[in-house]
Amino acid sequence: PNRAKKQLIRRIDPVFQQYHSRGFEIDEVLADNEFQCIEADILPTRLNLVSRNEHVGEVENSNKYLKQTVRSLLCSVGARRVPKAMVIAAMDLATTCSNAFPARNGISNSLSPSTIVTGRQPLNFNNLKVTFGSYVQIHIHNNPTNTMQPRTIDAIALNP
Repeated sequence: PNRAKKQLIRRIDPVFQQYHSRGFEIDEVLADNEFQCIEADILPTRLNLVSRNEHVGEVENSNKYLKQTVRSLLCSVGARRVPKAMVIAAMDLATTCSNAFPARNGISNSLSPSTIVTGRQPLNFNNLKVTFGSYVQIHIHNNPTNTMQPRTIDAIALNP
């Protein structure tokens, strides 16, 4: 990953904007030392840096959980190797699902983190028709003709 100041700011700005759009103020950011270069850029938010060779426990646990979930998703596909696009889609799905339910020790017993931050209604998992990595046929929207040409193509479901 690119850890340059410009790249860090480009990645953290949308997060700040999302929270601010919902009326939240970010008082403090917990991070490791590589984020020190953006300290002045995120003021008045405090940047709390951990000591050298230490990690932010909450972040590490979250990353560990997401990696385990992605590993499970990719193993369920049954392929020895998967394309990068599938790994990225698995990470997106793992993140979406982990934020779709109220956190056990969160600020709400009924609202998910995703609903709190985005304001969108939670996913209705009963509406999902396919699972990650499933073989599917996708309809091609072209000008219908009376030929015997196929109107679907083979695909793998990445975002059920």
